[in-house]
Amino acid sequence: GRAAILNHLLAFYGGDLAIAAYGILMNIFMFIAIPISGLMQGMQPILGYNYGAKLYKRAKESMILTLKWGTIFITIVSLLLIIFPKNVLAIFTTDQALIEMTAFALVLFSVTNPLTAVQMISGGIFQALGKAKQATILPLIRQLFILIPLIVVLSKFWGLNGIWYSFPLADIFGVIIVGYILLRELKRFDRLIAKTAW
Repeated sequence: GRAAILNHLLAFYGGDLAIAAYGILMNIFMFIAIPISGLMQGMQPILGYNYGAKLYKRAKESMILTLKWGTIFITIVSLLLIIFPKNVLAIFTTDQALIEMTAFALVLFSVTNPLTAVQMISGGIFQALGKAKQATILPLIRQLFILIPLIVVLSKFWGLNGIWYSFPLADIFGVIIVGYILLRELKRFDRLIAKTAW
């Protein structure tokens, strides 16, 4: 699976230190994802209800608001991680070598981390709209179809740094694909709003 490939490459190019660094990074980003997940779960019944009641304007507003506040929250947290990476990492470990290695990756991941709000929330949007196919595929686009191939290819050229650079690149490619699908959905809502306005 994905974790096995990643752990194998981390061990190969960076040893135990790289595996420990990745573990810390995932803990930090899972922690950040909790409020976004909460926002998304709060939006779903509102979106589902308004969509079912054909109140398309309100349904669209609930999507936009969730995307906006999710992105604002994650941007503020990411800025703090970029400015104070070592302070944050000191919570997890006292090992200076580990802090140095992880700080580089933490800053790198945090630069594109605000893009992940759109990817996370979009899955919830399609779930609330009863579009199971998109709801299932969208969260996997970044993880399976972009991140793993990038890690495999870039690590061959740049070793451990190649692995670290794969994450922000996957965020960028992921948000382009998910953003395109989401924009099409929002345009569909605009047409529904226009139709029901008459």
